[in-house]
Amino acid sequence: MSVRKVPWKDLTPQVRSFFTQVTNGAGVLVEGRNGAPQFGVVVLRQASPKQQRAARSRLARLQRKTGAMMKRTGKNEAELDRILQDEDDE
Repeated sequence: MSVRKVPWKDLTPQVRSFFTQVTNGAGVLVEGRNGAPQFGVVVLRQASPKQQRAARSRLARLQRKTGAMMKRTGKNEAELDRILQDEDDE
């Protein structure tokens, strides 16, 4: 899926007004003519620099543990992916 960025200033006043209904914890779901969900609007939050560093640290730790486990078991990435997908199916 591709995403197109649109600056806030380029939105019409009506669209800006609609988007002000979207708040943290309460998105907007737009239904089509048949009542089925068609569009969803949620607030995107940027992680703080501290949160970003913590996430990078957790990811690096997970990568180290995964690499060590792959070396210990002789499994490659494709085999691990297959194992994880099999677990998801259970």
